[in-house]
Amino acid sequence: MDTEFDPFEDEVGAQWCAELRMGIKEAKMLYNCIRVYSSLIDLKDEESEEKEYMNSLKNKFFAIITEYDLQKQFPDSKLDF
Repeated sequence: MDTEFDPFEDEVGAQWCAELRMGIKEAKMLYNCIRVYSSLIDLKDEESEEKEYMNSLKNKFFAIITEYDLQKQFPDSKLDF
């Protein structure tokens, strides 16, 4: 499951896209919702597209939260997170 989810895989040449802006508190709440729902999906033994997508989404939100926390902890860091 090292492959990253590609939203355009099924929709080559799609003309529609959505973006979402949120604060860190909202991102953390959404991460918790995704984490809990993902654990419910994990109760099933079968692999599914939904399970793969939720795990990918969970990893992306974890990365977002981690990056925010690192930038907050080390505000003067010259590293490009």
